[in-house]
Amino acid sequence: TVAPTATIGVPATIELTDANAQIVTDGVCQVLVPDGWVDDGTGRGTTSGGHRFVLFGGRLTTSTSWATAINVVATPASGRTISSVDKTDDSILALFADDRGFEYRERFDSFYCDLTVSSVSRPISPDERAYWDAVIESIEPVPSE
Repeated sequence: TVAPTATIGVPATIELTDANAQIVTDGVCQVLVPDGWVDDGTGRGTTSGGHRFVLFGGRLTTSTSWATAINVVATPASGRTISSVDKTDDSILALFADDRGFEYRERFDSFYCDLTVSSVSRPISPDERAYWDAVIESIEPVPSE
């Protein structure tokens, strides 16, 4: 048998469920966020560490509009430095330098969903960053009725 290994200083993978999370929506997209994040009702709010989050969806009218939509994410916004960008055919993830947050955008047919978590004043704690993968995995269009 192989002995299990542990990575010191890296939090375990976290799963978001109805028991430890809430749905945030802007009316087009939705995402599960951990309990402790405060939603103002429009897809915007603050994380448990006091950092800002923004969820929004946008329409894609042509095949080139997706290329434009992902290029916006890969271009640093005022006051932000991007440390890495990971692109696939249907998504882009930009990590901000100094653990100051991320922007993730994913394509769903004729529209996209975008989530940004950001801090202007200090790095985001490892405990809070441990939720990022689970939050990103949960992004989806609001189900049609």
